[in-house]
Amino acid sequence: MLNLFEKQSLRARLIIFLSLITLVVAMITTLMSWKTLRKEINTLFDTQQIFFAERLASSKIAEGFHQIQENTDFYFADVDDDALAFAIFTQRGEQIINDDRNGRFIKFTPTEGFDTVVTDEYEDDEIDRDTWRIYWLKHNDVYIAVGQELEYRDDLINKVIFSQMGSWLPAFPIIILGIFWIVRREFISLKRLEQQLQARKPDETELIDETYLPKEVLPLVKGLNRYFKRTQTMLNRERRFTSDAAHELRSPLAGLRVQTELAQMTMNDPEIHVQALNNLTLGIDRISQLIEQLLVLSRLENIEHLNDLEEISWRSLLEQNVSELYTKAERKQTDIQVDIKSEPKQQGKPLLLHLILRNSLENAINYTPNGSLIKLTLSEEKLVIEDNGNGVSEADLLKLGQPFFRPTERPNKGQEEKGSGLGLSIIKRITELHGFTLAFSQSSLGGLKIEIGFVPV
Repeated sequence: MLNLFEKQSLRARLIIFLSLITLVVAMITTLMSWKTLRKEINTLFDTQQIFFAERLASSKIAEGFHQIQENTDFYFADVDDDALAFAIFTQRGEQIINDDRNGRFIKFTPTEGFDTVVTDEYEDDEIDRDTWRIYWLKHNDVYIAVGQELEYRDDLINKVIFSQMGSWLPAFPIIILGIFWIVRREFISLKRLEQQLQARKPDETELIDETYLPKEVLPLVKGLNRYFKRTQTMLNRERRFTSDAAHELRSPLAGLRVQTELAQMTMNDPEIHVQALNNLTLGIDRISQLIEQLLVLSRLENIEHLNDLEEISWRSLLEQNVSELYTKAERKQTDIQVDIKSEPKQQGKPLLLHLILRNSLENAINYTPNGSLIKLTLSEEKLVIEDNGNGVSEADLLKLGQPFFRPTERPNKGQEEKGSGLGLSIIKRITELHGFTLAFSQSSLGGLKIEIGFVPV
């Protein structure tokens, strides 16, 4: 039953809940009214019984029943038999006077104050047992009993309560219709939102209009709009990335085709044939590196946050990268100097930070002349990688880190190395994911300076 209710629409559940709450509140109000009315009526009739008993006591009982009757007739003119009854007893319990109605059934109890008793009334040879509330007043040598049947009080209370219920029960369906109309009216904006979302195309990223939406729905719609913005940014980035990647792959593939055709055409010229095969191998290596970097950058672009971070040992990362690139640096007679002033305490992804160091060092080795100097300086605030190459122009410094961007002027003319323009993009994305800062500038050594600022712990 509960599962069936949960499957209902929010509008239907609101209508049901509000209707039930209205009904429950009405019932609770009626119950409270019943309890209050019962208390007030009991107080009223108790007071009436006391007043009536005292009036009987003030009568001249010795003058007999007729004197009492004259003083009490006004009480019995227009009331039911159960409304009020009285009897007068001697101290021995003999009933000497009653109201000639229900008073004759009152049993003597030598007490004073109120008492609740069950009386036996004989009507047509049948016993009718009723509960009476009796007030006893001792006056001189007699006991005066004034009683009232509790059923009479209950009937009066129920009559008033049912009269009250009769006034709001016909209004209950009107209240339900009002609730239905109000809920339906307030859900119109949500219905429009639903229609907008259903009509959207899969690749549509336009923002949802927030003008007429209620405050309760605004956080959801704002969240959707933020999602659409991120989706639009991602789609634009993916389209641009795909276009740039296709452009970058087109030239190397064309070069491979040329070298393959040249190798086929120079089968009879061993020297040219071997050179063509060597160029083909270099071209394949370059395409493999390009594809590998494309895949790495693509994966990094799709990561929003880094999880499961580890304590980073920068000293180990530096030693590992210098060791891996030692042979390549030695081949170009490049000197790599490492200066660790202090080791920062940072958390991150060791594999990604390894890529930062490797790409930075490889770029420095590849794009500096033979016999150059590469210096790495580590402190608690930052990591600096700089060289004494020819550097980069001021205009190109601003564009470093953009995918597939290469400086317009090669810093070392005639060199064999050709990059894809993705290495610094990978560095930039990894620093963004770690919350680090990245800056490119001219080094005091003469070449390019890469400065990575750490997040204070």
